[in-house]
This record gives sequence, structure tokens and C-alpha cells, in this order.
Amino acid sequence: MKAIKTLLAVILVSGILISTGCKKYEEGPVVSLRSKKERVINDWLLKEEYKNGAKQDNSNTTIELEIKDDGSVIKTTTFSYTVFGETQTTTITNYYNWEFNSDKTKLILTVSNEDGENYSYGESYTIVKLYENEMWLKYIDGDDEYEYHYEPK
Repeated sequence: MKAIKTLLAVILVSGILISTGCKKYEEGPVVSLRSKKERVINDWLLKEEYKNGAKQDNSNTTIELEIKDDGSVIKTTTFSYTVFGETQTTTITNYYNWEFNSDKTKLILTVSNEDGENYSYGESYTIVKLYENEMWLKYIDGDDEYEYHYEPK
């Protein structure tokens, strides 16, 4: 009986050690009780943006991503600026459809219209971190690398 308990303990510890080296995302959890789809579906607010490692000043911009269970995304970008001493606000709404790539390491957004009809243009984001309350996405545009840190709205 003691040998069986020892064997089970060794198997358990080995499993834990092996799984820590096999994380899906660079900064993600080793184990999650929520599926990747359940974690990505949320109303996200951009908290930080980095371009080539340098933090960007987005103090006059708010970006919200509403990622829905039906595969649709609404991206709302609000800009605040001052013209002749008066604060002006402009809001732009973009529509996308979303999906994971085959191994769920990328979030693919395809531009669509309000009715969900896809256009041919899309963007692929590498998922760096995906928790229920935090999502980091990386996007490569030519020689530039962008990283976006989102938190629930």
C-alpha cells in the first residue's frame, strides 16, 4: 500500500512539473477551469499599449472590445481632443468576426459589417496572456510589434 501511495505521489509531481513547461501562452495560466473561449468572451477595455516595447500614451483614447459568444466583435474607439479651447469627442465603431487559429494561440479578427458579413481583410493577434480578467495580444505590422493589454470593462 505504501508503494502505491509513493508511486501516485511521483506521478502527480511529474505531471505538475511537465505541465508547467507546456503553457499555451507566454504569460498565461498553466491550468484553467474555464475554456479559452469562455475567457476571451468579455467586454474588454484597453489599459496599456506598447509599440516595439515602448509604452504609448493613450490618455486621450479609449478602446473597447466587446467579444461575443456568437463570434462577433464590436470595437469602439473614442478620441478626445481640444479645438479652439473646446473639448471634442469622436467615436468610431468597427465590426469584426472572431475565431481562434487551430491551436488557439492566435485570435483572428475578420472585418465585417453590422450584419456579420465578412470582408476579406482580417488581423491575426498572438495571444500572450489570457485570464478571465486579463488579455494581452501581440500584433506584428511590418517591422513594428504592438502589444495590447486589456482588462474587463
